[in-house]
Amino acid sequence: AAGVVPSPAVMPVEWRDAFSEALSRKNITRIRRLGGEARQHDPALSDWILEYADRYDLERLKGLLQERGEAKIA
Repeated sequence: AAGVVPSPAVMPVEWRDAFSEALSRKNITRIRRLGGEARQHDPALSDWILEYADRYDLERLKGLLQERGEAKIA
């Protein structure tokens, strides 16, 4: 899962907004919950999020949105 960054594009905009907000607040618990919710849309995305949430790798998680030009994080 570490090699390819999955796309959050399949996720509803509400989910992407919530994910961005959780990242900006460094809320790992919320990030994990959102990662779990992603499973029904994209199991690979879910696994990727949970893997980096477990590592507390917020920079890598932010990259998920930044590479798509969706990040609202300073």
